[in-house]
Amino acid sequence: MKGIIGLFVVGIIACVASVVILGKTSEDQGYSTAVGFGEPYEGKTHLNLAVGMLTPRKDPPKSDARGNPRWQEWVKDHYKLYDNNRQEVEVNQIGGSSIIPDHKAGNPEFFVAATVNVGETYTMEYIPVRKQKTRYVWKFTVPSAKKTERPNFELAK
Repeated sequence: MKGIIGLFVVGIIACVASVVILGKTSEDQGYSTAVGFGEPYEGKTHLNLAVGMLTPRKDPPKSDARGNPRWQEWVKDHYKLYDNNRQEVEVNQIGGSSIIPDHKAGNPEFFVAATVNVGETYTMEYIPVRKQKTRYVWKFTVPSAKKTERPNFELAK
């Protein structure tokens, strides 16, 4: 009888542990991508962010009359960059990056580019689907030297 009760207690503990582990693994893990900062010049530097090939599929770009995707508009709708005073900084779509090495960029569709001030703090927001409220946020300080990293944009609460 003691063996059955002990087995029952172990079973309950295993079930609770499984629920906790499943809950943690099913949480939103954020959005991760390659980001690079170029060589500083006159107190500024270039920021490049790789946009993966599958990223635009959640909310595809609109097309012009010829069927060409309007990527510049898509970038401005899905990536917002703000300085420390919450002023929006212009972002643009570019086809390639000399800042992020290919082996770190993966196989991107294109890159998002902006000019930022060295030493200042910025906030980048990624909005997967325009009509939804989900946003991923990355707050960073611009480094004083060339740097490439793969930050995790956290789900905005």
